[in-house]
Amino acid sequence: MIRPSVTIALAVVVSTGLLDKSLKNSIVRNHNYIRLSVSHGYNGMRASRKPLPELTWGRRLEIAADEVASRCEIPSEIQGQNTYYFPDLGTIELTSIYGLINLATQYWAFNSRNEDRFPSGNSNVTQIVWAKTRKVGRSLKICGAQNKRNMSALVVCKYWPVCNEIIKNVYKPTELIW
Repeated sequence: MIRPSVTIALAVVVSTGLLDKSLKNSIVRNHNYIRLSVSHGYNGMRASRKPLPELTWGRRLEIAADEVASRCEIPSEIQGQNTYYFPDLGTIELTSIYGLINLATQYWAFNSRNEDRFPSGNSNVTQIVWAKTRKVGRSLKICGAQNKRNMSALVVCKYWPVCNEIIKNVYKPTELIW
């Protein structure tokens, strides 16, 4: 079987890590969909008392995320930042930047959701759904050689304001009615 490949063009497009408008809109839309899901209590998540506000794109956050991603090193976990590392693009059957970025977002939202089940705690998903968060910026850097076998990718997402604290609620949950 021939696998679809991440092309050299992909590496060139993201050599700076900065993303085009269409991709930025997709990232914001995906984050807002996750926030809406939480607002309504979908997938076993506890609903928020008020709808979570929609996020907008933050150019400064994108630049800050690009500074981290450009090092091609897995950064330490810090407040207000999510990272996802693809160690070997040769094992991933994706052909687009959208695929890489959406896979990272899905991982943050759904693989870490079971860690704390809301409404308090600190994890990748809480970065996305923190009620006071208003802006998001992201970068993707293709690292390594220009052939798929030795290429890796690092996705970095920054959030503002940085509010993700273990001792505080992510959002105000609805009252439980028994």
